[in-house]
Amino acid sequence: MKYIFIVNPISGGKSKTKLIQYLNEFCLSNRLDFVVKHTQYAGHAKEIAKQYFDSEYTVVIAVGGDGTVNEVASSLIGSRCIFHVIPCGSGNGFARHNRILLDYKENLSAMLGLTTFKYVDTCFLNDIPFFNVSGIGFDAYISQKFSEIKGRGFINYIRAVIMYYRKESDHRVVLKLDEREISGNAFFISFANTSQFGNNVHIAPEACNDDGLVDVVVVTKIPIYLMPLVAFSLFTKKKINSRYVKYYRTNMIGVSCEPISVHVDGEPLGETCSYIKVVVNPLSLKILA
Repeated sequence: MKYIFIVNPISGGKSKTKLIQYLNEFCLSNRLDFVVKHTQYAGHAKEIAKQYFDSEYTVVIAVGGDGTVNEVASSLIGSRCIFHVIPCGSGNGFARHNRILLDYKENLSAMLGLTTFKYVDTCFLNDIPFFNVSGIGFDAYISQKFSEIKGRGFINYIRAVIMYYRKESDHRVVLKLDEREISGNAFFISFANTSQFGNNVHIAPEACNDDGLVDVVVVTKIPIYLMPLVAFSLFTKKKINSRYVKYYRTNMIGVSCEPISVHVDGEPLGETCSYIKVVVNPLSLKILA
């Protein structure tokens, strides 16, 4: 088995020096056939991973956060090689959902004992692949603002939410799914292939990334006084029991709306859209199991 480590040196805002040193020592001491590649610009991880698309008996490992996961996995949909993650981002939603060890030393040790793989679903938002949670509206707007401020991490994300929450309002949307058309308002809509944004914040507690379906969570603006209840549900992996939140499950959905912010696996798209189509590509990515 050959191991390709694709490292994002700036993911999570933390130095990777000790990780890379340990990674090299570990692979050498265990006589692994391995290569370590460092990304140098946005999209570079995708380019590197694409080189190994047809490589059998190869594990391609994203060393970074959910943005790095997205880039690497995007090039491996339908590939013969196997995908794995050493998570070191801000939220690590994909890794947490798939029970991938967060500690890199434990992760590497466990990786040696994993000789089988399983298939998981991938999703596409307007033909852009995603693997965790994507969305439109307020959370996408916050993703953009979060990318503009200094410092990463959960606390800074919460600060951004508090700063902009009162300023934003609902959007008028029309949802088309399962031969139904649903009109209404939405503060944000999440399209969840996995259950959580990251940091164990579960926006779609029942989401499963091997069922051929995407969980759609439509949220209208929630009064401030209900936020403790919402936070409790998010962190205890329970559905939010409120008239402000609706859940759907489908293999395809279209959303028409006024121009709205969009994020893909937590990364802002950089442009607004007035139509969003999300489809599921069932069992199309091989991951270590």
